[in-house]
Amino acid sequence: MKIQTVIHPSSVIEAGAKIGEGVRVGPFCHISADAVIGDRVELVSHVSVMGATIIGASTKVYPMATLGAPPQNTKHKGGRTTLVIGENCTIREGVTMH
Repeated sequence: MKIQTVIHPSSVIEAGAKIGEGVRVGPFCHISADAVIGDRVELVSHVSVMGATIIGASTKVYPMATLGAPPQNTKHKGGRTTLVIGENCTIREGVTMH
């Protein structure tokens, strides 16, 4: 049986983003075009998924998390980066991952 994906109408999913089955995207989330969201992922609310970010299946991301923003490391000289988050993870409120 296929699980329904639910996306809140206030959230923005850019063209090209890959969204799995049974995903729940709460209010005021933003998912970039290069993002890959695995099956049964839940973005509670106000979550930003930027750049080439891959979120594994059954992961839950709480409000105000920012995932995949450009690195803050001053030694990084630009170029494409990728953030890979495994399966069954919990990412709590206000977390940033680059």
